[in-house]
Amino acid sequence: MADEKTLTIVVRSNGSASLTIADALVEGASDKFTVTVPAELASLAPGKTSSISVAYRPCPDAWVGNSLKENFDYNTCPGAPDASDLAITDNTPTGGARITLSGQPVQPPVVTVLCPVGAACGMTDPNMTVCNGMTFGAVNAGETPCDLVIEVQNAWRNDKPVGDLSIERMEVIVKGLDDGRFYNGDEVGFSLHELSGSDLVVDTGSPFVVPIDAGDTEGAKRFLIRFSGIKTGLFRGEAATMTGLRLFTNDPDRPLVTAPLTAQGSAPDLTITIDDHVNFGPVEQGLTATATRTITNFGDATLRITDMRVMSGNPELQFDTTRGTNYPIELMANQSMDVFIHYTPADTGQDAEQLVITSNDPDPMIGTPDIIYIQGGAVPTINVDPPNTLVFALPQPLPDPPLPPRRECLTISNVGYGDLVINELEMLGSDDTATHPSVDDFEIEGIASCAGTNKCDPGITLCPPTNPGCTNSSTQLCIVYDNNDISTTDLVNLLIRSNDPVTPELKVVLDANDIPCFFPTPVITVETPRPCKGQPVRVNATSSAPGGAATGGTTITSYAWSWLFAQPPNPTFMPADAESTLFIPEKGGLYIIRLDLENSCGSRSQTAGQETVNVADTCN
Repeated sequence: MADEKTLTIVVRSNGSASLTIADALVEGASDKFTVTVPAELASLAPGKTSSISVAYRPCPDAWVGNSLKENFDYNTCPGAPDASDLAITDNTPTGGARITLSGQPVQPPVVTVLCPVGAACGMTDPNMTVCNGMTFGAVNAGETPCDLVIEVQNAWRNDKPVGDLSIERMEVIVKGLDDGRFYNGDEVGFSLHELSGSDLVVDTGSPFVVPIDAGDTEGAKRFLIRFSGIKTGLFRGEAATMTGLRLFTNDPDRPLVTAPLTAQGSAPDLTITIDDHVNFGPVEQGLTATATRTITNFGDATLRITDMRVMSGNPELQFDTTRGTNYPIELMANQSMDVFIHYTPADTGQDAEQLVITSNDPDPMIGTPDIIYIQGGAVPTINVDPPNTLVFALPQPLPDPPLPPRRECLTISNVGYGDLVINELEMLGSDDTATHPSVDDFEIEGIASCAGTNKCDPGITLCPPTNPGCTNSSTQLCIVYDNNDISTTDLVNLLIRSNDPVTPELKVVLDANDIPCFFPTPVITVETPRPCKGQPVRVNATSSAPGGAATGGTTITSYAWSWLFAQPPNPTFMPADAESTLFIPEKGGLYIIRLDLENSCGSRSQTAGQETVNVADTCN
C-alpha cells in the first residue's frame, strides 16, 4: 500500500512519417494511475522507439505530492483491484489505441512460523503448531541426523490481500551450555535444506518467497532444519537472546522472527595437546631429535584413528605411538596416547612436513584429517595476535551517524628460527573478491605501498627472536575502518602471505559493525501554477526526505539543481544550491528538472529527483 510501481509502454514509429501522440488520458481511477509522455513523442521519427510510463499508486490518500504521510493508517486503504483504460490519441489512421490498466492493492505480508509437535525427526508431514520451540534430542555424529520440518505461512492482513512474504536471510545461532559460547549453527551441526534434502540457499538474490495463490487467504512453504551432532555438548537458542532459528522477513511487524531450539551433540573430539606444531630448530646432520605430542579424545564417543602418515613420505621423519601403529587405534572418552616424532636430517637445509592423522572426529567435518606441523632447520614461523578476528567495536556511548573512523591493530611476530618475510597483504570480501562493497571500507595504515589498494607488498622482514641482536621480531599492522555505504556489518578477510613454509597464507577476519546514514530522497514541488515563458517559475524541495539516522535529527545540507532536459538556452537556477529556487524560461515547451541532495551525516541521494514542467508560450 505504501509503494508505487511504474511500467512502461514501448512506442515505435513504424510508418514513413513521424508519429505524433497528442494525448494519453486515464479513464477512471485517474488518481491511482499517472501517465508520463516524453516530449519526443510529439514527433517521433520513423524507425525510432520511445516509451510511455504509467505509475500505479494503490492508496493515493497516503501521499502528499511524492511523499508519504506520516503515521498513515494503511488499514483504511481499499483492497479491491483497480482497473482503468489508457486512451492514447495519435496521428495514425486508427486515431490511437486503448490499453487496459489493472493493479491489485495489497497490505504488507504477515509471517507465522510453524514447527512439529514434539520431536518428529525425519517426518515430512508432521503435525505442526506455532513454533515456540524445537527439540532435536541427542544426535551422534556420523549417524542419521535429525531433520525437522519448518513451515512458513503468509496470511491476509485485516481481511485484505497481502503481498508475497520474502525472507532474504536465514541462520541458526545457538549458545553452548557447557562453555557459554555462542556458535553459528554450522559450527555445531545445524544446516538448512529443501524438503528434497538439497542445500537451501537464501540471500537477497534468491529469497525464500511465500506467495498466496489466487482465491486463497493463506499461503505456506516448508523447508528442513537439520542437526548432525558434530560437536559434543548441549546447545540452545532462546527467545530472550533472539537466538535459535532466525528468519529476516519483509513483515513490517516482525522483521526478525526467531524460533527457540535445543539439541545435544555426541561426537569424538581429537585434540592435540600442548601444540599441533613441532619446531625442532637447527638439528645437526645425522643426529636425531625427538618431540612428543599427546592425542586426547575429549569427546563423549569412541575416537577411531584409521591412519597416520608423514604427508611427503620424507624418510628424515619417523614416528611411533604408545598404542603402536596398527590401525584402527581406538580411544575411549578422555583417553590419551603419546606420539613420538623423530627428526634425523640427512643433509643441510630446511624441512617442513605434516604428520596427517585421519579419524572419525567430525569437527570440522567427517573425513577431514588433523595435522601436526613439523619444522626442522632455520625456518621462520608466523604468529598473529589476535589470531582469528580483529573486531572494530562500536564506540560507547553510541553517537549519531556518521560514526567516526575506527582504528584497530594486530601484532605480527616471528616465533621461528629464520627471517620471516611478509611478502603480500590482501583484503578480500566474504565472496573472495576485491569488488565486494565491504573491501574499500578498510585501509591498511602507515604503509605507502598499501595506500588506496586492497593488495600490496608491505616490505616487512622480521628477524628470529633467538638470534643475538634481533630487535625487530614483531611489528604492528594497523587498519582503519571507515564505512562509506549503508551497510550495518562489514566482514573482510585479511590474507597475510609470508615465507613461513607451514603457514604461507594466514587469514584474519576484519569484523566491523556500523550504524548507517540513510540516503536522502529528493522531491521537487512546482510552486508556480501556470508556468509561461519570460516569467519566473519557482520550485522547492521542502517535501524531500532527509534520510540519515533512524533516530532522526538529520537535515539536508546541500541542494544541487540542474537540468535533465530544457529548451535552449538552459535557464539559470537562482540560486542553484538552496531549498527553494527559480528559473526564467526563454521559450515555451518541456523542461525536466533534476535535484541531488546531501544530508548532515554525509549521504548523497542515490536517485536524483525529477519533475517535468510544461511552459506555455503565452501567459494567461
